[in-house]
Amino acid sequence: MSKNILIVIVVTLFIFISGCGKENNNPAQESSLPPEINQQLNSLQEQVNQLSAQNEELKNSISKLDQKINRLEQEKELRNIIDLKSRQFITALFNRDIQTLKEMVGPDVVVGENDLEYPVYSDGKLLMIQFPYPDADYSEIRQRWYLLNEDNTYITGMEVYLIPKHQGEDYGHISILNLTFQSLDGQWKVTKVESDI
Repeated sequence: MSKNILIVIVVTLFIFISGCGKENNNPAQESSLPPEINQQLNSLQEQVNQLSAQNEELKNSISKLDQKINRLEQEKELRNIIDLKSRQFITALFNRDIQTLKEMVGPDVVVGENDLEYPVYSDGKLLMIQFPYPDADYSEIRQRWYLLNEDNTYITGMEVYLIPKHQGEDYGHISILNLTFQSLDGQWKVTKVESDI
């Protein structure tokens, strides 16, 4: 007999617990609650909604920060690769090594006997910019700055210490060559060369 009573008590508790755990979606039952409880429930629901919105904003902020961190890591990883390629390119430029220059530039860059030509759009017009080969020697090359752009071009400023080729010229000076690289078929190629100083 005590076994039957125990089963009845367990079943009754189970029904009671499962009934208390259900959400109350019935407004008639909610309105039967005291007004101060209803106010507290409404206030708590507003707080939950505000916290949910804040949570979404934080998730979006974290996602943007993750993207920025990944971009900075990619930029830093590319720094050494671009630095070496820039040094090779500048050496070929000063030595007028036409073959190496042709291998290192993008398909739109024309490697001539005395200069490079590359296209630039200005005010909706296509212009071909000429960059003459330097008429000097150099002693040192150093990467001054670098930047990975949103369009996946990589620009680097290379500091070149120039030495005059001819007697009677001034002492050497520093020139900055800004090189723009673009990844083409998995290879970083020079697409633009500009002298900063």
